[in-house]
Order: sequence, then C-alpha cells, then structure tokens
Amino acid sequence: MPLIVCPDCQHDISDAAPACIYCGRPNIPRATATAPILDSAPLDPSEPTADSVSSGLRDEGFFAPIAIHKLIIMSYFTLGLYEIHWFYKQWDYIRRADRKRFNPALRAILNGLFAYPLFRSIKLRGLARRAEITWSPGVLTIAWFSLGVIVATTNLRVLFGLATTLPLIVVQRSINGLNEPSRMDRRYSAINVAGIVAGMVVFFLVGFGTYILATGTPTPAR
Repeated sequence: MPLIVCPDCQHDISDAAPACIYCGRPNIPRATATAPILDSAPLDPSEPTADSVSSGLRDEGFFAPIAIHKLIIMSYFTLGLYEIHWFYKQWDYIRRADRKRFNPALRAILNGLFAYPLFRSIKLRGLARRAEITWSPGVLTIAWFSLGVIVATTNLRVLFGLATTLPLIVVQRSINGLNEPSRMDRRYSAINVAGIVAGMVVFFLVGFGTYILATGTPTPAR
C-alpha cells in the first residue's frame, strides 16, 4: 500500500490507516507516497491518541490474543504466576511494534509499577483501530492492585490468581476482539499442564493440612 506523511508527527504511514499509528491523528486522507499532506486541521484534543505501532506488525494481530478460559484456569492454578507471563506477552508486543529497547520480562515482574501504562497503551491503540473500549485504565489498575492486596492478606489466598485475573479479563476481551479467531491461543502446552498439576498438588496439600489442623486431637497436658 502507498505511504503518506502524517502532517502532525511527520511519520510515514499507510494511506489506508484510519488513524496515524504514531500520534493517533484520525481520518488521514489518502495521498501518494511522494505527495505529503501540507494543509490539515490540528488534532482535536477530544480525539483518542495512540502510542506508536509499527505497520509491520499489523498483520501479526493486536497484542497477545489468549482465550479467556485459558487465562482464568492458568492464573488460578498457578496462584497468579501466569499473570507475569501475560504481562510479558503484552509488553513484548509493544517492544516489537515500537522497535524500542527495553526488557519486557522486567516490566512483567514489576507489573505493579507497569500495569497502568500497559492498560493505557492497550486502550489507546485499540481506540486508534476504532474499537469500542469503555473501561478506564486507572480504575482497572486500582481494582487489580486492591484485589491482590485483599486476597493476599486474608484467608482467601488460594483465590489470589482468580481474583487478580478479573481486571485482566476485561482487557483481554478488548484484545481478543481486535484479533482474528484463528490467532487465539487456546491450547495448553506441556508447561501449562505441568503448572496446572502443580497447582492442584498445592491446593490438595493446603486443604489436607487445613483439615488436619481443624480435626486433629490436641495433645493432653501432663
């Protein structure tokens, strides 16, 4: 497809793009690759903006499409460890799309610091693709963090992975809606199955230990 020059950020973009993939300027008119657009209206502050997305990645989908059932099951049985993998996949998409040099694994591990920037980036990029996204990155970040703290500090720690997954499900639905069904990650790899089995063993041991403590006969005093 021919390229045009965005009048706001001066990047080359496809003439078929509904919005600039670098600055988010909507309704870019068609033009030839050798005829930059010189006269245009400034970006309306009310219009959504988007972080940069390389046009080379548009054929590779939008972030990491993962089936909701897999996200729930893996997060629950790994006590939330799968969420680190989830954050890594999304940040790795941004790294490749923007061709930036940062460590997605580090941002995944420190997801408490990078959850809001990630949620915000996903929403802005989705809006640039004309997706209907109504959730708030700030509200989801607060909900994700609060659920984790509440569950981790109560007797419901075994539900940690399930509770903290709820906000991620909202984000994942938006990601999945912008991907072809054939791109969906639905299969459970050998590592996934091993994680589920390990989680089952942990749940059994915790449940068995709790039962023993609750029904055990106290040692008589001498």
